[in-house]
Amino acid sequence: MRYVRFVVAVRSSSSDKHLEVIRAASHYDDEGLFSVEQSAEIREIFKWFNQHLPRPGRTTRARNAGRKRQKPVSWFKDSAETHLERARRLVELLESHGIVVEMITTERPGYIVHEDEFQVVAEPFADTSE
Repeated sequence: MRYVRFVVAVRSSSSDKHLEVIRAASHYDDEGLFSVEQSAEIREIFKWFNQHLPRPGRTTRARNAGRKRQKPVSWFKDSAETHLERARRLVELLESHGIVVEMITTERPGYIVHEDEFQVVAEPFADTSE
């Protein structure tokens, strides 16, 4: 199984990882980057994700005082074709405004702390790309 993330250069203040495409689109929409039509389309995509992408419950492993914990990140499964199509549309919207988006793939996302049919949430291994 391959896992996919789309990220921008902006880093999250909470995880210090690159913002993934859904959060990036929200960030730039809040800043007024998009046209009224694009903003409406983004909100529709967010609404779709809210209805079709389960919200993870637990997103950390058990505490281990002797180990530095990594902040978990979300990865789409490569089999989640419809979800990836919508994420790619967000990529197109961001790129149309000069925002560079990188697609990262891996077979080793890290220590998986949540998994459902469409995604995993994982604490990255030291050598896992963000």
